[in-house]
Amino acid sequence: MPGPDASAPSLLAALSPPIKATASEGLVTLPYAPRPAFQPFHARGQRFAVLVCHRRAGKTVATVNDLIRRAVECSRPAPRYAYIAPLFRQAKDIAWDYLKRYTAPIPGRVVNESELRVDLPGERRIRLYGADNPDTLRGLYLDGVVVDEPAQMKPALWQEVLRPALADRGGFAVFIGTPKGRNWLYDLYRRAEKDEAWYTLTLPASRSGILRPAEIAALTQDMAPALVAQEMECSFEAPDRMQFIPPALVTAAGERPASRGGARVMGVDVARFGDDRSVILVRNDTLEHMRVLRGIDTMQTAALVAEEAEIWRPQAIFVDGAGVGGGVVDRLRMMGHVVFDVQAGGKANAGERYANKRAEMWGVMRDWLRDRGALPTGIDHRDELADDLVAPQYKYDAGGRLLLEAKDDMKARGLPSPDLGDALALTFAEPVASPELRRIASEGPAQDYDPLDY
Repeated sequence: MPGPDASAPSLLAALSPPIKATASEGLVTLPYAPRPAFQPFHARGQRFAVLVCHRRAGKTVATVNDLIRRAVECSRPAPRYAYIAPLFRQAKDIAWDYLKRYTAPIPGRVVNESELRVDLPGERRIRLYGADNPDTLRGLYLDGVVVDEPAQMKPALWQEVLRPALADRGGFAVFIGTPKGRNWLYDLYRRAEKDEAWYTLTLPASRSGILRPAEIAALTQDMAPALVAQEMECSFEAPDRMQFIPPALVTAAGERPASRGGARVMGVDVARFGDDRSVILVRNDTLEHMRVLRGIDTMQTAALVAEEAEIWRPQAIFVDGAGVGGGVVDRLRMMGHVVFDVQAGGKANAGERYANKRAEMWGVMRDWLRDRGALPTGIDHRDELADDLVAPQYKYDAGGRLLLEAKDDMKARGLPSPDLGDALALTFAEPVASPELRRIASEGPAQDYDPLDY
């Protein structure tokens, strides 16, 4: 967003009677001195911002004061500003005292304790909200909003409520938080990094200059390394406790030399919803090829799969046959291809360990990433695949079997459907004999080898 409207007369200068000022006659000095790390944030020119900061960095104080300053200097009629925490009670505990403290020098300011609202002269208003009651925000217009810890909120709050509320007045938005794995905050940050319309700030404790070095050293002694990386060093790569595939496995696979070993197999994940992607993926022990498709029907998808099969000649083609994927399976079979129809919700081969086929495929894929899989850079969409692989969480069902997080639950956390990850997982639906193993099996008596390999 552009900075405060410099052409607008200062509200604080126009107040009567004027308060004694430290800068010039008629101006109010708020009791806030920005920490050096946040000065570029206050001077930003972008409309949208994402701040990823370590604990106790002062991001709440900085963003509350940013709201106050912009409210004071706004020239639009009756401007409205909001600070939103995951819960209404959190908003009160985190930001309410700050809002009252820093607006106290403004004459004519009125505090409404029951609504967590501060009214300033000129019908200016700043109010705290909780994302647990989004209906209180529907129908409002906003000139600016701070969203605190978006990872704990549903993205629909932004898409359906807040973004439209900013539209007619060109309002700004600031998202603030500390990493907690791959979630909506991560998705926002990745988007912001690539978009010049967004301001980004990453503030790890080791570089912010806010915490004393002795305190940081003590924290590293008292906290688990993964928590230090996440909470203090702002790492999205620190493994979450319920993360099924840790980032370290994906990183290791990305650094592993390419190999031509293993069977060449193709996985096809067919889009079921409008914003999902259809994916064609080919791998042996090395990821060889990915093709991402959007906005095409099942007949077009089947034609493109057939085209890729002619190029890559896989030993097996696995297609997610659930829903619309069944049409792709039927069409490919009509075209003469040998296709395996995979039902992700079906029974796992190792039914005592996995709750369904999808969990089993991801489990075998995780072992492959750990033991020998290679994900070389330079493959189209490789970074998107890496994001997909570390996104799902897991739990156990009543029988103690592993169950992978559902796609709808991931979307509720602000993450897209892991379509590329599912396409790779499909290639592990059943073991497939590599050409070399087929040759050994045909040449003589049984030897010490496994004729089937994932």
